[in-house]
Amino acid sequence: MSILKNISDIKGISTAHGIGIKQVLLSRGDTDSAVTQIAVTALRADEEVEVHVHPTMDEHYIILEGNGEMFFNGNWHDCQEGDYLLITKGDKHAMKAKSNMKFITIGIAYDK
Repeated sequence: MSILKNISDIKGISTAHGIGIKQVLLSRGDTDSAVTQIAVTALRADEEVEVHVHPTMDEHYIILEGNGEMFFNGNWHDCQEGDYLLITKGDKHAMKAKSNMKFITIGIAYDK
């Protein structure tokens, strides 16, 4: 089944981490693929997602607006508009917004 959605039609909800607002374009139940979620997430300046890990899921990030720092591979890395980041399964990661940010996240599970 094909899907067509417009981001402006999707109500924002709190993220699983309780920081920021996301608009979910696709959830695990919407597809038989290994994609767990595709969402557009917004963080306000100075919001921070604490260090966490996904043991069975890669997370892809595409920064659309703003800049911040992403913790992965044991270090903090600057990220800005236009950057793509891959956080592999099992890698501890966190994010700090230096300015208002908007980014796409795509989760891909290994347990499907």
